[in-house]
Amino acid sequence: MKNKLRALYQAVRRRVVRWVRHFTDEQLGMRILSLVLAVVMWAVVMSRDDARRFTTVSGLTVEILGEDTLAENELAIKQSLRELTQRPVSVRLEGTKALLTALNKENLRVVVDLSRITATGEDQTISLQVRNASGLSVTGISPYDAVTVDVESLYSREIPVVAQTDGELPAGHMIPSNSISVTPSTVTVTGTESDVTRISAAYVYVDLTDVTESVRAQQEVTLVDAQGSEVVSSVEVSDPTVIVGFPVYQTKTVAVEWRGSVTGEVASGYELSGASVFPEQVTIAGYASDLAGIEKVFVSAISVDGKSEPFTQDVSFIGQTGIRWMNYESAQVTLKIQEERETVIVSEVPFEIVNAPQGARVECSADTVTVAVVGPASFMKNLSRDDFTAKVDLLSAVYGTTPMPVTFTVTNPDAPELSFMQVSVEVTLTKE
Repeated sequence: MKNKLRALYQAVRRRVVRWVRHFTDEQLGMRILSLVLAVVMWAVVMSRDDARRFTTVSGLTVEILGEDTLAENELAIKQSLRELTQRPVSVRLEGTKALLTALNKENLRVVVDLSRITATGEDQTISLQVRNASGLSVTGISPYDAVTVDVESLYSREIPVVAQTDGELPAGHMIPSNSISVTPSTVTVTGTESDVTRISAAYVYVDLTDVTESVRAQQEVTLVDAQGSEVVSSVEVSDPTVIVGFPVYQTKTVAVEWRGSVTGEVASGYELSGASVFPEQVTIAGYASDLAGIEKVFVSAISVDGKSEPFTQDVSFIGQTGIRWMNYESAQVTLKIQEERETVIVSEVPFEIVNAPQGARVECSADTVTVAVVGPASFMKNLSRDDFTAKVDLLSAVYGTTPMPVTFTVTNPDAPELSFMQVSVEVTLTKE
């Protein structure tokens, strides 16, 4: 182009010089005039709007078009196009000065149009296209001007969505098991069969660190294989994000109360002497405002009507407003039922001195003691001194006068459990 302009300039200059020579003999004047005319002609030539120029627009993101059309044709690309096109490109354009000046670089687009794909096959090349460059010629796209893909038939599969938790809640807070909900619970994965069959689950990751209140939020879905590793592919997910929700409760440990739950009357001549319960305490959970007034949990009714022997019963917990979770579903209560007890006073019970120090003289304040014995009424009617023995053990005694306890041992093998009141005698030890 520049060579043509120079040739045009030279031709015009020669004609002007010949014309001037016809009208002047002044050599200097001819030279000045020819120079002025040459400059004028050059400016005219160079200012023409149809002169071609070039510009380069860099940092353009490659857009992907025609994905819907590709799916309508039941086709899918095996590779991840978003990975193939993630590098920005530069576009070199040619055009007139006016067109290049009018170019809005913000509107310039570089696209990969998938609607051009009509059949399956490997190594199909799709050229990059430049749009919104009206009147301009594209002389180059770099560092790449096309992508190569493998095209397979479209394949779909429904995949379960599984919530995976990371971290731990602060102390005193908990989430009941199986209470994390995911909506929707499944997603449909669409792509090439080779890509889709690699996927075994869709995970949503929930970080529990520092969470103290109930959660309901959108979370991105991550596709994983059978080993739990993330699958990166070009598959389409029907719901890229799902809603994850779960309650977060505060916890509190309270006692299990059985006393108010006993109903009825035991058999005549018997009494309820006590009970044991397992567990003795439970951990409950709920909102802090609800738990503040709860100090006990109660069990369902236990009937002792006509009972004459101890028994154990499984009981459920009575529901209380504000308790939304317990670490136990039920309790075991063992009720101790025994024959009514009677107290008998036995006097003049002899006792034996044992473990007296060698060479010591032993003197007691009495030779016999009186003791109160508690036992079942039917047995106590016939209680005698022969049913038990008494002794005073001096193993820990010291010289001088000391009160020493009297211990009693039941000797009758048929005797039930008996209780003896505490009795002592004064023992004096002296050296002989």
